[in-house]
Amino acid sequence: MVRISKETKKVKAVGVSNFSVEMLEKIIKETGVVPTMNQIECHPSLIQPELFKYCKSSLLISSNE
Repeated sequence: MVRISKETKKVKAVGVSNFSVEMLEKIIKETGVVPTMNQIECHPSLIQPELFKYCKSSLLISSNE
């Protein structure tokens, strides 16, 4: 997707699902592309405040806010 985005300009946004902070930082560092959306699993048994905070600070939209 990143290659297609850079070569053809046909991709307007790249989204990911259930990426951790470490995974997000790695993909941004290696590709230079900041995902537009990170769909995050969130329920009473899995609360991820650090991930939500990172997404907000990085201007990523998280789909469970």
